[in-house]
Amino acid sequence: MTQADDRWDDDWKISVSGKSKSAGSLSFTLTFEPADDGAAREAATVTVAIPEGTGANDMADLISAAFRGTLGDDQFHSEVDWGEHVKVKGKGDTPDFTVAIAQNTVQGLSLAIKED
Repeated sequence: MTQADDRWDDDWKISVSGKSKSAGSLSFTLTFEPADDGAAREAATVTVAIPEGTGANDMADLISAAFRGTLGDDQFHSEVDWGEHVKVKGKGDTPDFTVAIAQNTVQGLSLAIKED
């Protein structure tokens, strides 16, 4: 699993580059900061299908739509920035989290995740 880092934050950027040489899927895991009493919170998984021949900008659109569709708009905001960057931000009382790539079956794709 590829993870951004070990820091909790509420604002992440996923940068996409390349063109898919195969159809496949991407799965991202959001792991939330433990509660004040140390109890673990349930992680969230976002999965997106990527068709063969999809460019970076269109992949970013698909990823952002998958985040919105899976996580909803109440606790998260997701948007595409500069065509190939997906921004994911927690809203309100949403606990800080990390974003990791849990699975990538798409050939020709490169992803980078960092705090925004």
